Amino acid sequence: METNNTITATEAIRSFSDIINKVYYQHQTFDIKKGKSIVARIVPYNHSSRIEAKDLVSFFATSPKLEEGDADIFTNEINELRFKAKTREITWD
Repeated sequence: METNNTITATEAIRSFSDIINKVYYQHQTFDIKKGKSIVARIVPYNHSSRIEAKDLVSFFATSPKLEEGDADIFTNEINELRFKAKTREITWD
């Protein structure tokens, strides 16, 4: 059974090891609060969470989309990184 707890960021820092143990052994979930907002969540890792090929169309249809222009910016950044990776100087010792 998964239990959900809300704790402050300070509490998370002070008791991180205990939190990790509760997540691992007791399958608890922790929402981390900074000020009045939840900023993070620590959840048990689900090793068996997979998506099957037949579900990919639905997955992509319901996934968040890039806003107009973001796809071009992203593509340009990837191309720039690829160019830099190809042209970097490699020295052998």
